[in-house]
Amino acid sequence: MKRDTTTANVWALPMIFFVTTSAGAYYNAQQVSILKSPKFFNVPQSEIGRTQSDIMFWGLLISCFLSIFVGATFDICGRKPVLAVAYAVLVAVIWTMPYLPTIDWLIVNRIFLTLAMQFLHAHPLVIDYIKSESRGKATAAQNIGNLIGEAFAMIVLIQIQISLSI
Repeated sequence: MKRDTTTANVWALPMIFFVTTSAGAYYNAQQVSILKSPKFFNVPQSEIGRTQSDIMFWGLLISCFLSIFVGATFDICGRKPVLAVAYAVLVAVIWTMPYLPTIDWLIVNRIFLTLAMQFLHAHPLVIDYIKSESRGKATAAQNIGNLIGEAFAMIVLIQIQISLSI
């Protein structure tokens, strides 16, 4: 760890990945449920894959073009404000998804999701907190947070969704 870096700072590295990966995996499963549901979009089963792929494609395409601004945003605005806004956007897109009126709005929602996740995953905190000789270990810790987050979403969050028939 670098001087002035706390244990909490170091633990934040895998936790950021845990939370964002859990949220992203849950979002994907929830989006399929919303697309299929007669209460929401009632997309026929035969079109779910294409519709989901289209939504993901546009979210990722726009996010790719805007990704060049991620590093500059952290440098200009600071780490904490950018991460706080990204988490707020992540919560907002998950919370608003069931209330969106059209698939076009789902695409806009997905764009905001991919942007928020991009800011949360592309943060420069490893460079800020960790000495160069330990950055590989810190990156591995982030990856562990990522993997545990995916497992948590599959084992816990999606099972809750299934059991509640959401």
